[in-house]
Amino acid sequence: MDLDVSYLKNYDIHLIKVKGRLDSYYASQFENSLDPVLKRTKKLILECSDVTFLSSAGIKVLLSLANVLKSKGGDLILLNLQETAKNVLRTSKTLDLFSQTNDPKEAIRLLEGNKGHPSR
Repeated sequence: MDLDVSYLKNYDIHLIKVKGRLDSYYASQFENSLDPVLKRTKKLILECSDVTFLSSAGIKVLLSLANVLKSKGGDLILLNLQETAKNVLRTSKTLDLFSQTNDPKEAIRLLEGNKGHPSR
């Protein structure tokens, strides 16, 4: 299965829909595909409803992505994270390191700096 990464710009927030496996085979492909958008934004929503598998390599990419965005004064929101992926993050003790929500409007509000608390 492939990753299908598409970009939708909303103000200074980018939305990327991720499809497929985020594993050792596809993690570097995913990371490389994000390089152009990381040069243009510091606020990113990853729509994860179609992520079918998450491995430690995928977690590493997500952590790296979050750190890059935070170092630029931005943030990463995981949108519609499936329960299987949540369980992987929970087991690896990394779930609480990510802001997440199932509501696209809440994700935008969080990135725009409005007060609110992401679902965890």
